[in-house]
Amino acid sequence: CVPRVLKGNSASGMFILIEDISDNVKSEQALSESEAKYRSLFEHSTDAIFIATLDGDFIDVNQAFISLTGYTKSELIHSNAYILFADDTERKQYLKKLKKEKSLINKEIQVRRKDKSIIPCTISISIQCNESTNQYTYQGILRDISEQRKTDKIWKTLRSLSQKLTTPLDLNKMGPIIARDIYSIFNYDAFSLDIVDNDRAAAIGLYNEDTPAHGDKPVPFPA
Repeated sequence: CVPRVLKGNSASGMFILIEDISDNVKSEQALSESEAKYRSLFEHSTDAIFIATLDGDFIDVNQAFISLTGYTKSELIHSNAYILFADDTERKQYLKKLKKEKSLINKEIQVRRKDKSIIPCTISISIQCNESTNQYTYQGILRDISEQRKTDKIWKTLRSLSQKLTTPLDLNKMGPIIARDIYSIFNYDAFSLDIVDNDRAAAIGLYNEDTPAHGDKPVPFPA
């Protein structure tokens, strides 16, 4: 309310201006609720999400991103995204493409974690503009595909093994072939191949193999 005094030759008076701001209050409440929902989705997403400046400096990261990289949030906020790229040539190529196309979808990269281990990931990233600050940022998602790679390797090996087993082979020659394929998946310490004879309720040993503690390849030992 704004009181104002009017004075003239013969009269004086006052008028009051009343402004309805209920719509503004509702808009602010809706904006606040929207920001809270966004923050909740950001923090609790199972995807590793990050926001960075166009120079690559991290602005914000969620818990999944912290878990994936092994860094603390404070360490990341005071770091540049380049620390995560195991291959600097790859980083430069993707950065050049991103500046040209404004977004990248599911591109494979090698991520170096804080403990120096390297894991395969996919990255989806785009350039976004914050309307309230008119600031352009990178917003992206990292996904660890280590388990997917392992699964793909298992299926590839099993398909290869299946093809080999359809080829007529002496049973004594089958053992080493199967052993090598299984070793490529499980990196075992010992391997034994037996045929089960249901009629005699017995297992017939075909091949045994042991892996030395410091050896690169498995070696056979007598059955």
